[in-house]
Amino acid sequence: MAILTDPGAHMSQLLDALAMRGLFSQLLQQAGTIKLTLPGLVALLEKLVPLESQTIRTCLQAEPDKWETLAMQSSEREELKDSHLTSEQVKEFYEKETALMPEKVPLEDLLQLSRRVSDEVQEYRHCDYQAAIAAIALSQKKPFVVVVSPTASGKTWIQGLIAKYLCEQGLSVTVVEPNEHLRVQTTEKLAVVDYGIAVTSIDMLYREGPWGQVMILNEYDMIASDRPYSVQQQGIQGLWQLKGKRVFAFSATSSASYERLLTNCVARPTVLKFKSEYELVHGSSPIADATIVPVADTASMLTALEVDLCRFYDQRPVIIISSKE
Repeated sequence: MAILTDPGAHMSQLLDALAMRGLFSQLLQQAGTIKLTLPGLVALLEKLVPLESQTIRTCLQAEPDKWETLAMQSSEREELKDSHLTSEQVKEFYEKETALMPEKVPLEDLLQLSRRVSDEVQEYRHCDYQAAIAAIALSQKKPFVVVVSPTASGKTWIQGLIAKYLCEQGLSVTVVEPNEHLRVQTTEKLAVVDYGIAVTSIDMLYREGPWGQVMILNEYDMIASDRPYSVQQQGIQGLWQLKGKRVFAFSATSSASYERLLTNCVARPTVLKFKSEYELVHGSSPIADATIVPVADTASMLTALEVDLCRFYDQRPVIIISSKE
């Protein structure tokens, strides 16, 4: 192995790492293709050692040039395991939220659906909590349901579970994004969840549809604020065309003004507000522990990336806020 030429002080660290978890035999199988420097290999092995055996095998079976990325991603996932609710806690959460509902969608139906999607879609990872939120939303009998959940809490996948469940009930489902950028992102994710899910932007919806039997609005507050209606050749198109359909509207925030708009245009919505799973487990949001750095221009942004990110990256999250300009 070329990397062992003149190993110097790193040799003892390498031997210590190789002695654990059967890493030596696995590395020998790819000895001729390892391109890492010796310090880099040692750092990689130290990252792998604490992980589960199956996770280690999965990483080392990939091409060596992907080891560093896979090791980092796997380490982050395993560190987040203590941020998940137990199965019993999820069941209690679901029972509490649906206690007054006479006819509710069984939690087990959504758990099984989520596991099936996880087996079929590489990017999707099964989550009991997300499946429970989908089951709670589906259990609502009113036609218009607003789901408020924090940023990065998996709203797209919750929408995917709801959409797939209803597609399998024989209903047509359209997911509506506030802009073209989000439409492209969501299409890439949900197209492989179920080919029956139509994904469009609000502008495309007003121009050409499709208006499904079930409409799922992502970032509905942006839609209500920026594009509640549009003038088209066929006339004025607007949110009032959602009347008579089953609607699920998602956002990280909601306000009384947007809810009044929905009430006047469509129907009074049932508003469901959920905390992130992290908040339920730890009693606080990870954002509360973050360093927030506001910047006014591009130069300040670059400085923040070079200085603040390097200073805090291994201690706490860094949130850099800038204007659109």
